[in-house]
Amino acid sequence: MKAWKTFSVALIAISMLTACMKTNIIEEISIVVALGFDVNKDQTFRVTSSFLESQTEPKLNKERSVSVHTKTSQGAQQLFTQRVGYELAYGQIRVLLLDPKLFEAQKANEIQLLSRDPLYGDMIKIVIADQGAADILEHRYKSIPNIGTYLNNMLDHNTNKSWSPVMTMHEFSKDKSEELYREKVIPIMERQGEEIEITGSALLQNSQIVGRASSQESFYIKSLRGEDAEFPYEVFFTKQQLIESGMIHHFPRNENVQDVSLAFKIINSKGHVHVTDLDKLKFKAIVNVEIDIQGISEYYNFQDSRAIAALKKQLRATLTTHLQQVLDKIKRVNSDCVGFSERYRSMIPHTKLQQTNWIELFPTSTLQGDVNIKLIRTGTKE
Repeated sequence: MKAWKTFSVALIAISMLTACMKTNIIEEISIVVALGFDVNKDQTFRVTSSFLESQTEPKLNKERSVSVHTKTSQGAQQLFTQRVGYELAYGQIRVLLLDPKLFEAQKANEIQLLSRDPLYGDMIKIVIADQGAADILEHRYKSIPNIGTYLNNMLDHNTNKSWSPVMTMHEFSKDKSEELYREKVIPIMERQGEEIEITGSALLQNSQIVGRASSQESFYIKSLRGEDAEFPYEVFFTKQQLIESGMIHHFPRNENVQDVSLAFKIINSKGHVHVTDLDKLKFKAIVNVEIDIQGISEYYNFQDSRAIAALKKQLRATLTTHLQQVLDKIKRVNSDCVGFSERYRSMIPHTKLQQTNWIELFPTSTLQGDVNIKLIRTGTKE
C-alpha cells in the first residue's frame, strides 16, 4: 500500500509538471533549416527562409522557400508566420547566408543581434552568398532535395579539414570592444547554374569586406589561424627553376625537359606566428606541411635521395613564394585575419595598443613567410 501511495504521488507530480508543457505535432511544424539576408535599395532587408514541412500528401514538396521584406532582422519572424501554414521551428537552423551588400550598408550589426535570440544557436554556420542569399535559397534544383540541408553538409565537408575557413554565429557575434583581436574570414559561396561552389573567402576589417582570398590563399590563412587544413595543389616548374634547384639532373632525358607540372596534396598543415622584432613590428609566419605527391608530368627518379632533396628545395621555394603573396595581400588590404596583433599582445601583455591604433600600424609591419616541407609519399608517376 505504501508503495502504491508513493507511485500515485509521483504520477500526480509528473502530471502537474507536464500539464503546462507545450506539445508540438510534427505534421504541424515547419522546420527552418537556412536563412538568408539580402539588402534592398531602400536599406530594408529581404529575408529568405528555407524550411521543411511534413509530407502529408504524396505530391506535396517537403521543401519550401519564402521571402519577406522587413526593416529589422528580427522582424521577419512574424511575417514568416503569416506566410506559412504551420508554426515555424527555428531550433534547427544550420546555415545563415549573408549578402555582401549587407557589409557595404554597414548592417552587419543586425545579424549580431540575432545571437541574443535563444532561437538562434551559437554554432550556426555563416557564409557570404556572392550573388545574394535569395538567389541560392529560392532556386529550384533538379538534384538537390533540400537546399538548407545540402548547404549545411557542404560547409561541414569543406570546413572540417579542407581549406575553407570556419565562421559560426559565436565567432561572428563575439564582442571585441576596443581590444586587439583577429579579423574575420568568412567563406564565399555562389550558385553556378545547378551547382553551388565555395569560391574563396572574404577578408574583413571592422565588419567591412576589404578583400578576397582564393581557395589557395584561404588555405594558408586557415593554417596560420591554427585550424586544420588540407589542400589539393598543382604547381608548374620552369626549366630555369629546375636548373636552379638541381631537379634537372634527375630526369632521364634532362636536355629535353621544359616546364614540369607537379600534382600533390597537402594532407596536414600547421602554422605558427613569431614576433622577431617588437619595436619594428616584424613577424615571421611559418607553415609546416606534409605532402603526398600524386603525379608528375615527366618521369622523375624518386629512388635517389638527392632527387628528393632537390624536389623539396624547389617545393619549399614555390610554396614560400605563395605564402608571402598571401601575407602581402592581407597587409595591403589591412585585414589582420591571421592574428598578428594577438601574437604581439601575448609578448607585451600590458600594452595599451588598441584595435584602432593597430589598423594604422599593421600596414607598416614586416611579415616574412616560410614553408617547411615534409614528403610523406611520392605517389604515382605519369
